[in-house]
Amino acid sequence: MKTLFALFLSMLTLNAFAAISASNAKLVCHTPRLDKAFVVGATQVTFLDETLPAPERQLASIDGIRTKISGNGFTKIVNFEGQRHTIHVANVASPSQVEDYLVIRSREGHELTYPLDCSAVN
Repeated sequence: MKTLFALFLSMLTLNAFAAISASNAKLVCHTPRLDKAFVVGATQVTFLDETLPAPERQLASIDGIRTKISGNGFTKIVNFEGQRHTIHVANVASPSQVEDYLVIRSREGHELTYPLDCSAVN
């Protein structure tokens, strides 16, 4: 019984560490097919203007986001420019254009899905 309890406790601890690493990850992402780039942090998303040089790239920073942690990845939902942006990264440790995506939904309900190219920021 003690062994079973210890195993359960260690699995619970490992899941907590996985959730913490996914929630604290900071990534810079852009869409190859669209001129959208953004930095995804633990508590905010910063949209960038790719036409400006690096120090002046910040377009808007949004703090009111919803985050769902799932395994080693996350899904963040943010409203920007009257549209709902859903950012999904399946695995923070190894981002993939196949599994990571951005869904932009207009007020009329039209949805467009774009692949994301993400990399970690130090």
